Amino acid sequence: MLTPALERQSCLSSAEQWRRQAGHLRDHAQRGYLRPEQREALLAEAEACDRQADWWVAGADDYGPGTSGTGLEGLLQ
Repeated sequence: MLTPALERQSCLSSAEQWRRQAGHLRDHAQRGYLRPEQREALLAEAEACDRQADWWVAGADDYGPGTSGTGLEGLLQ
């Protein structure tokens, strides 16, 4: 069984991965060879990734403050 601190860290790690994916999608959306509808689709996917990250951050709040030093502030920037 995972401790609350490990559960929280797991949630924060998932949120970080979703934020990273959103960033990659936004980077790809800037490619000059994309058609506007392709760019819009990538940006919509990035927004979905951000919403998923927000969901994981909210889940981390259920476990209280962690001891790992990773704060919500860093993920929300």
